[in-house]
Amino acid sequence: MLLFLFIGCETTPCDEPDAGIGVAPATHVSFSVACTILGESDAESLNDCSTLELEVALEDGTVLSYAGEDQIAVSFMPAKRQNDDDGNKVALTLGGIAADQTLADGYSPRVSVDIPHDFYVVGEVEMADGLSETGGEECQIFSDCPVLSLSAYDPAENQYIYDLGGTFGGVVTVGAAGLESGDAFVISADKFPMTYEGAWWDAAACDDGLIHYRQ
Repeated sequence: MLLFLFIGCETTPCDEPDAGIGVAPATHVSFSVACTILGESDAESLNDCSTLELEVALEDGTVLSYAGEDQIAVSFMPAKRQNDDDGNKVALTLGGIAADQTLADGYSPRVSVDIPHDFYVVGEVEMADGLSETGGEECQIFSDCPVLSLSAYDPAENQYIYDLGGTFGGVVTVGAAGLESGDAFVISADKFPMTYEGAWWDAAACDDGLIHYRQ
């Protein structure tokens, strides 16, 4: 999920005693995926991964690193139908599942990347800016833009808990733009920048340096 400014909201979760208290906001995320698509064009899995890595860094200095299918839950959908739209997106999700690499509150980081087929080409893909709701000169409608998001989630329930950071632009590199079974799928990002600037409706970085969120 992306973070958006909520105009007119008088309080943030920092002011609410029943808000959940998470961890320090993320500063960047890095990942590298080199796999082969498994199944038909609507499949949600990859196999034969020569590279599968995920790293998430937080403002308090915490760095969580994951590698391999025993530490990363990976989901890939070459043709994810957009809501209220005739187009398709490539959707990739990488979630940490290593028991010894969790956030301080017990949850795990999960990065999601959605790239509309119009932008899904070999080379650098500019992700949308979640703060200004733009994604470069060629992407003016945010819902149709390439998007990267980072959240804390519960691996046991596969459930989103709160956002770890919002995006303010960055580049993801597509090395092989596979769509069909047997195609290579290669994608990576090196220290993709994250932010928690602004006052968010459902979550905020508070004076204690931690994310407070509405449960």
